[in-house]
This record gives sequence, structure tokens and C-alpha cells, in this order.
Amino acid sequence: MKKLLINNYYKAKNLNIFIFSFLVISVVIPVILYTSLENSLIAQFLSKNLIIFILLIVIQIYLFITGSYYSKIKIDSYIINISSSRFNSDVNLLDIKHDMLKDFYVKKSIFSWNTIIYINFIKKNNIYISRKFYFSLMNEIDKEKIISRLNNIIKDNEWLGEFK
Repeated sequence: MKKLLINNYYKAKNLNIFIFSFLVISVVIPVILYTSLENSLIAQFLSKNLIIFILLIVIQIYLFITGSYYSKIKIDSYIINISSSRFNSDVNLLDIKHDMLKDFYVKKSIFSWNTIIYINFIKKNNIYISRKFYFSLMNEIDKEKIISRLNNIIKDNEWLGEFK
């Protein structure tokens, strides 16, 4: 089986830069101008059109809640490694053998750029565990590669299970 490695480090980094830049441009700079330069045209515009400023703050809150996730999935001949974190770390790491995978589900939210992958696997003593992982800005090609590879693993597990 050929190794599959999908990493969204650069996409997530650029998305975080965009969110931070949007925060500075839409909230921080207008607040500084409004408080320090009360007679400027921008401060007068913001005081007359406060709803625009409130709308920008609501959009910024939504961007922070939705978030950007650094994610990595690696599937080789024996192991499935998946990690997903808002910060570039391996805190939320799943490392399982192929025969532990029982089911998975991929969900794309309409109002978000995050794709959620739910992984159901079996631990020792037949305990089923479900974990979810967020992938920011996952394209359809990578999504289909992951789905295809996980489906193949599940089919192989069912085929091997018939001979046990």
C-alpha cells in the first residue's frame, strides 16, 4: 500500500495570517482612530455608522470561533496517524493500527472552511472510541483520497475478519 500524507500547514498558516490581519484592519485600527483622533473623518464616520463597526466585530468573532486548524494525516501500510490542532502541535494525535479502524464519517459544514473527520476505532477489550479531527481548507481531491484509503482499510478489515 502506498503511503498517503496530507498536511495543511501552509494553508492553515495563511488563514491565520488572514484572520489576524482582518482583526487589525477591521477592529484595532478603527478603535485606535476613534479614541485618539476624535475629529478625523474615520472617527466621525464610525460614530455615525456604529452598526458597521458592530458588524465587523461580529464577523471577527465568527472567524475566531470557526478557527483554523493545523492538520496532518498519514496512512501507510500498517498505521493511521491523524493530528489536528489550532496551534501547530501534535496534542490531538491519533495513532492506530489498520485493524483498529471500524468506521469513519466525513462532514463539511456549510458556513465553515473546516472539514470534520470522525474516526471510530476499537481499543483493547472491545471498547469503541470515536474521535473527531478538523481539517481547514481541505480540497475535494485530498478528501477523496482520505475517504478512498479509509474505505479500503475497512474493506480489508472485514475481509480479514471473515477468516478469523
